[in-house]
Amino acid sequence: MTAGSCLSPNAKSCSTGDGLDPMCTCEAGFRRKRNMVNDTLTCVACAPGSYQPYFATTANACSECAHGHYASRSGSARCAPCSPGHYTAALGSAQCTLCGSGSFAPYPGSTACDLASYGYTVNAQHTAEVPCEPGFFANETGMVTCLPCSPGTFASSLASKDCLPASAGYMPNTNRTREVPCAPGTFANLPGSVSCSLCPAGTFNPHSSGVACIVAAIGHYVPRSGDRTRSFPCIPGTFASARGSSSCEECHPGTYQPFLGGSNCTFAAPGFHPTDNRTAEVPCAPGTFAAGEGNSFCTKCPSGEYFPDYGGASCIPASPGYVPDAQHVREQACSPGTFASLEGASHCAACPPGAFQPHAAGTACSPASPGYVADAARTQEVPCLPGTFASGWGNTRCADCPPGHYFPHHAGVQCMPAAAGYVPNAARTMERPCERGFYADVAGLSKCKPCDPGSYQEFQGGHNCSLASGGHVPNAERTGELPCEPGSFAYGIGNSACTPCARGTTNSRWHAMECERCAPGTAQGRLGAVDEFCPKCPRGTHASGEGATGCDECPLSKYSNAAGARRCENCLRIDGFFGLSHPDQCIATWLILGGVIFGVPLAFIFPKYALTTFCMASLHNPAESTRTLHLYAAGDTIRAGDQSSSSDSSHDKGTYCKIQQSSTRTVVASKELPATDIDTNTARLPLLDSQKAAADDASPATAVSTV
Repeated sequence: MTAGSCLSPNAKSCSTGDGLDPMCTCEAGFRRKRNMVNDTLTCVACAPGSYQPYFATTANACSECAHGHYASRSGSARCAPCSPGHYTAALGSAQCTLCGSGSFAPYPGSTACDLASYGYTVNAQHTAEVPCEPGFFANETGMVTCLPCSPGTFASSLASKDCLPASAGYMPNTNRTREVPCAPGTFANLPGSVSCSLCPAGTFNPHSSGVACIVAAIGHYVPRSGDRTRSFPCIPGTFASARGSSSCEECHPGTYQPFLGGSNCTFAAPGFHPTDNRTAEVPCAPGTFAAGEGNSFCTKCPSGEYFPDYGGASCIPASPGYVPDAQHVREQACSPGTFASLEGASHCAACPPGAFQPHAAGTACSPASPGYVADAARTQEVPCLPGTFASGWGNTRCADCPPGHYFPHHAGVQCMPAAAGYVPNAARTMERPCERGFYADVAGLSKCKPCDPGSYQEFQGGHNCSLASGGHVPNAERTGELPCEPGSFAYGIGNSACTPCARGTTNSRWHAMECERCAPGTAQGRLGAVDEFCPKCPRGTHASGEGATGCDECPLSKYSNAAGARRCENCLRIDGFFGLSHPDQCIATWLILGGVIFGVPLAFIFPKYALTTFCMASLHNPAESTRTLHLYAAGDTIRAGDQSSSSDSSHDKGTYCKIQQSSTRTVVASKELPATDIDTNTARLPLLDSQKAAADDASPATAVSTV
């Protein structure tokens, strides 16, 4: 740099050979600051919340952002207005604040937010107020949400401040946006009713908007369920003797009512009885009689007697070998399957159970043969059907084969047990094999047993089930086994379900019998992990044992240099340069060492933030003791010389970095170079961009010491 000129536009300081250059220009967003130590002018970025809009030599101060404006970054050339929905009331704001609940700011550059009006809330962006929908209201300003109308009230318009009670005879609709009239058959007798009530039993309402119901008249009723918009007359055969009836009563036995709307019933005349629906009276039919009036029914002729005409007062005994017919209107011979041994019998006796009679007027019955039973009419014997049996003479019925047995033919006298692996069909006429997933371990079972949990049967007719092998479980039908998926396992045999890998373990294989524990330096915090390996602990953490579920952070005085650490190293180790090789993790050690030993502000040590002026380097040759050299910028290289050379005015001042030299290599600001590239007296290295080195080379490999 020549005297009287400024650095390149990217530079942040300038000077002349004999003093300050008054024409040194700072970019917009920066101001000039004088360094009294080395007599230089430095361009300093405006802090967040301030700005400097000019590219000028007079930019000695930054201005605060106005109300409603902000600058979030350092080095701002202007302040931006707060976006709608945000505000700032202070000068020099670095950021704007989102409007609070129930408030909004509709314009850019707002210094305050407005509360939502009555009947309004604000949108999600806090940029405008939104009216409450019908059915909702907001009775205060600044409400976050609109409240739904309470039961029995409604709001029919937008932006309602309050809800109105429904009128008598009305109720709010479902979404409470309007009131609707009560339907016929219902009523609402008070304002603000939540719903319309059904008219009580025995009352009705034929109109809408009803506030009361009408009581049914005598001879009429309103049912407890169904239509309550009108009353109904009692049908013939029924009556209602009081007002407000919910149903009509049937006429009492021996009475009838032939008209609609009846309030009472009439007794039947002698020799008559009411019809079944009690709407009229009719004469007694042949085979019956009625001795007096008001009879509810006509009486059949006594057993063994009959009468062939209407209105009979007495009945005739049946002849021997005959019995009255079912209606007692004539006599008839006993039919096959029955017999009558005495004159005047009241009925033909059925053949006893297990016997039959094929002829009319029989006097005795024959027992059924083995394997047979009498038919239902007991007029003949019939063979037992397949699936049933009868083992002796005179069987009353064919018995079903007992559970687990079957018989495939007619006239069976004994059933066979189903073989193992088989069960009878539903009709017990044959045996069928057990389906897959089921088994029958002994003969004579009535149904197949499902395989127990953890077992399966893949074939029909199974005698037993197989236990699922290790790493497998039965499928849902238990007809086969399935392998456990990655992330789960099944230990041993006979497992009914795969178990997810526990935290601290993982499994990437199918049909696994166990999950692998995470190795030291790795951890797994999820259940059912399917990773091939557990994730390594990130730099700065460690896991000392197997099966870790999480990585522990290194303590304040320790560090871990790479991912997968099993333990943390002490920052005070000599081979770790007392924490200087790991500045981002050992900053506490730096502060102690820097403050106690060197007495310098160690905040400038951390390469990521320091603006280094120059550094010293210690070079070690096997043939001599450690010497301290100074590094300085010279063109496109960094030179190293004896300590005395740092005061030589012939060298340009610039950015310096510490180096360490061994017999094989040299480290410069975390960059490793062959030792042959550096001369012990005038070390030459490629020039490093100080800003890039600070951002990219913030590594614990080397520490920088400012002078």
